[in-house]
Amino acid sequence: MITKIAWYSTKGKIKDYLLLFSGLIMASGIFYMFQSLATNDRLIHQSGNASTITIVFHLGSILLGVITFFYLLYANSFLMNLKRKEYGMLLMLGASKSKIIFLNFLETIGIGLVSTLAGNLVGFMLSKIVTLFLQNILDTELMANSLVNLKAFLITLVFFVICFFLTAIVNGSSLAKQQLINLMKKQATPDFTDSKLWYLVLQFISGSFCLGLGYYAMYHVLSWKVKAVVIAMITIFLGSYLIIHSCVILILSFVKQRKNYYFKEMNAILVAQIEYRIKSYTQILTVIAMLFALALGALTVGLGFGQEAYKSADKALFYDLILTQENSHVLNQLDQNNIKSKTAYRFKAVGEHVLINKGDFDKRAFIVNGPISAQGDVVQKSFNGSAMEKSEIAQKNFSNMLPEALQDKKISFVSQEEFGVSNGVTQALVLVKTKNFKKNYEMLASIVKKIEPNKNLDFIFLSAQKVHRYQAHAKGFVGFQYMGFFLGLAFLTMLTSCLMFKILTSYKTDQERYKILLKIGANKSGINRVIQKELLVVFAIPAFLGTLHVLFGLQLFKVLLTNPYDSIALPITDFLMIYFVYFYLTYKMYSKIIFS
Repeated sequence: MITKIAWYSTKGKIKDYLLLFSGLIMASGIFYMFQSLATNDRLIHQSGNASTITIVFHLGSILLGVITFFYLLYANSFLMNLKRKEYGMLLMLGASKSKIIFLNFLETIGIGLVSTLAGNLVGFMLSKIVTLFLQNILDTELMANSLVNLKAFLITLVFFVICFFLTAIVNGSSLAKQQLINLMKKQATPDFTDSKLWYLVLQFISGSFCLGLGYYAMYHVLSWKVKAVVIAMITIFLGSYLIIHSCVILILSFVKQRKNYYFKEMNAILVAQIEYRIKSYTQILTVIAMLFALALGALTVGLGFGQEAYKSADKALFYDLILTQENSHVLNQLDQNNIKSKTAYRFKAVGEHVLINKGDFDKRAFIVNGPISAQGDVVQKSFNGSAMEKSEIAQKNFSNMLPEALQDKKISFVSQEEFGVSNGVTQALVLVKTKNFKKNYEMLASIVKKIEPNKNLDFIFLSAQKVHRYQAHAKGFVGFQYMGFFLGLAFLTMLTSCLMFKILTSYKTDQERYKILLKIGANKSGINRVIQKELLVVFAIPAFLGTLHVLFGLQLFKVLLTNPYDSIALPITDFLMIYFVYFYLTYKMYSKIIFS
């Protein structure tokens, strides 16, 4: 009997479940994808940077798992509020509390299994798509014969079943303490409480201090290390809560003082509507602001890692292309307008020595990228003929550019006269610097592939060709790039599903108020504008605060990224556009429900 009740109860609220747990479905799908890649045997046994991708995806799984667990607890509290009255009715009809707890247990585990299995279906598709992209980047075969990675599937299933089991225990403990009157009337209890002005100002000052401390800690992450992250997490969450609660009410109090605006059209209704339920919305808006920051931050950092390979290659090596005299003709494939400089250094192989014409370095100095300054800039050093003779670092860099057969021979710098009379065939090393390595990468890569077709790619990180250095860095960063993108997608789905669910399930009390307004003469278009403005405020608060968190939070990644703020406008613009689409959908659905 209890099983039937659980089935019909769940079936009756299937739309609510789909809305709220769409974030969970996406999270479980991405969790499966991370595990599928992290446990890919062919990827694990890759040499070099490619093997670190498995570690990256394991870290991504852990981070996603922790956030998902707390999201699940929070989402579950919404469902409990939605079903309180239903459980109260069952108690009135004679059901015992143990039966109600068991009913909730069945519903929770059932929803968990269905959403996890649905998420795994999403994960199957995502893992195949991402694997195809990784194959192209890593230049290796990663695809398995079977559609499903059984190990990843079992890890995902066990993790989410444990999460839902713990959630069911929390629900049971909560229901055991509830009285019948609380179950029946809790939703009807108003959340608004009047706050004194001095108390709101104190909250605002305290919140600003907490945010300032959190941002300050993130700015000093290099010296504070882990302590900076811990301080930032605590203070920013607390500061967000205090700022949202106090700032909104203070602004509304200021609006009330502007009588011309307050009593214009239905602005008084709008202010009252926001003010009445700001307390109940403070918690969720704080959570949404944090999820917004995590989502936007993950997307921004992921994009940053995608660009970092070019920057790392530029930092490591000055010259974009290394050619010998025999293959210098391939330069014709490169647009001459894109070439910044082209330098030739002559040398001869004589026994166990490589004789180098010192005069060529006096005509055009040899440039080596030195250490990176505190500001993140590369310090470049120039070496003429005399400096080359004295510098072991410069000699080592030049030796690495020679053909592989000559790299272990001893280098000797001789005058132009000595070079001319010495034995051996004159060869030349041609070093090319383009105006923009990133823009010319495709052409440079095709040239390098032609002149070095049999290059051992296992050791490209040691190569003096900048194309090879880029490829090595790209393999190392690709895991972070994909992890950032999919974590951002998961967090975005979580935050929007939470916010949409909170708004759409509060329609009953709002519907009664708006019906009264219609009866006393308000028009439908005026109420629609109130709803639109109210929801815009609700969506804008976490968006503004979350973006602010990201702008300061990117300081945490200056250890890993050359410039975390590079191209930040693109992810912020794209993210806000998607967020606006969610706002518009919520507004349309909410309006339709209110006037139904």
